Amino acid sequence: LLGVCSSVPNNSFFVALPAPPASSFKQKGGHCDESQIKVEPKIYVAFMVNEGDSLKIANGLMGDGAWLQPERGTLPINWGIDPLLVRHFPALMAYYYATMSEKDYFFAATSGWGYAHPAYFPADALLPYAELVNKGGGLADVRFIDIWHVNALKKSNSFYPFLKATGMAGMTDWNSGEQSIEYTDFGMTIIKGNQYYTLGDPEKFAAMLVNDMEGVKPPWFIIVYGAHGHGTPYKFSEVAKRLPADRFKVVKLDEFFAAANNAKPEMKGRVWRPGPNAPKGVAP
Repeated sequence: LLGVCSSVPNNSFFVALPAPPASSFKQKGGHCDESQIKVEPKIYVAFMVNEGDSLKIANGLMGDGAWLQPERGTLPINWGIDPLLVRHFPALMAYYYATMSEKDYFFAATSGWGYAHPAYFPADALLPYAELVNKGGGLADVRFIDIWHVNALKKSNSFYPFLKATGMAGMTDWNSGEQSIEYTDFGMTIIKGNQYYTLGDPEKFAAMLVNDMEGVKPPWFIIVYGAHGHGTPYKFSEVAKRLPADRFKVVKLDEFFAAANNAKPEMKGRVWRPGPNAPKGVAP
């Protein structure tokens, strides 16, 4: 039902490398305390780079050497990793935990345990898979997840039990139709974003964000997701320096979700829909 994308030689070599202790897989800086996060009147931006579900990404320094770009460590960036890689290739993945900065943050991708589309699983496989995702979250010290192609699952009664069983604190959702937040009754927050694989020219992209958010009353929450040509430390840095600091704040996913949860009274029910024929700003 799932796999790990490879596209690199010598997989057996990476498997055979001596495994470091489990304590190696802890995020530098840990996770923020939600109760200590004060919501600011800002447009919160979460830069998320690469889906991280493949050995080729890990072997390629997060895609074409992105991990070595000098901009990494100068601003908050969220990196997708697959906890299954931590189990199968622990020596390789330990490199990232050892060299991450306190401004780097890992999230589970794609779907949390191998490359999989849970929407197409047999019904009786969903909860066992969710339990693996839960286990992977502890193994890789990740609390947030990005799940692709989940729309079909949303239409079933299995969606929320599945999410609850993953044990994740929050989910980012690739939704080209809107930006919004869903607060579930079991404590998991779902933040929807429309900027997946859309970052081309950083200057133009930053101008678009500033223009799109002109009529939006903060706080607000934007996901900017990309791999390779659409999301690198260099590109994110070039976007961030063009976002007015008095209105925008680039953060790691733990602060992103903590602020969103603390802003629930202000955010619940609000939605922004892009496009020339859609109302600008935020509508109920």
